[in-house]
Amino acid sequence: MGKQCNKPHGCEYKSRCESLLPKSANAPYTIIPYQSKKLKEYCEKENIIDLIKVPDELLDAERKGYANKFQKIIKYAHKNNKAWVNPDLKQNLEFDWPIYFLDFETVQQNIPLIIGTKPFEALPFQWSLHKWESQEKSILSIEGDSFLDFSSQDIERKLIESLLKVVGTKGNIFAHNMIYEKKILEHLMNKECHKDLKNEIANIIERLEDTLKLTRENFYDPRMNGSWSLKDIVNAVPDSIGYNELGAINDGNEAQLAWFVCTEKDTSKEEIERQSALLKEYCSKDTLNLYYLLKHLINLSKKN
Repeated sequence: MGKQCNKPHGCEYKSRCESLLPKSANAPYTIIPYQSKKLKEYCEKENIIDLIKVPDELLDAERKGYANKFQKIIKYAHKNNKAWVNPDLKQNLEFDWPIYFLDFETVQQNIPLIIGTKPFEALPFQWSLHKWESQEKSILSIEGDSFLDFSSQDIERKLIESLLKVVGTKGNIFAHNMIYEKKILEHLMNKECHKDLKNEIANIIERLEDTLKLTRENFYDPRMNGSWSLKDIVNAVPDSIGYNELGAINDGNEAQLAWFVCTEKDTSKEEIERQSALLKEYCSKDTLNLYYLLKHLINLSKKN
């Protein structure tokens, strides 16, 4: 195996070849994000599989101008089989209450069904929001506030108006990989038909905080397997809900597919209701897991 496995295209038999490689009792070095060319070539030449056998001098190297500081943290956590927590975590957890947790679902239409939208433009059709009043209070239900629509011609207007009603004007709003939610809000804010809501939407954008950035700079657990994706982080967070349920919607691609199913003219009313329930459960699961994540970080900061 080598470079030819991925260039010019990924080989469809790669997983078969990988299954013949020596097995590692530890995490493989391939979980390391932002691997340098030098690191890959060294591991291939020396037949290194285990992450903990990778020399430290090959980690955290400059790559395309970005100094990746996370590789040694990942190796440390797997070598010691324990989570890494930033000693400065507590001072990085200063927020404005109440705290909100927000998630959007979008779809890309080849041939737009909605007036005023473009092909392959990310059309938001759903949001979920959980509100955390204070540390003394807990969020007890997966059901928070939500919005879901499929084919209303003013779907974007309905979506942003409904969000503005529940998100208030104060308090930080957390999203995972916040840039995604920010782009959606900026797109809505800059539409001519929403110019009367521009200041209110700008208020939401100003209050956004990123749980991806917060977690990546303060916490890593071996159960995350080299990733700060929310779907991997939940493996290390108490009380969180997993994403491997049979018959459920478990990722954004499945959510998009559900939108297409529900906008097909031949889809039954019963199937639309079923898909709607699955979508609401999936989106709410994301925002509830953000609450469990932040709560876990706050608890760690008290122990650290």
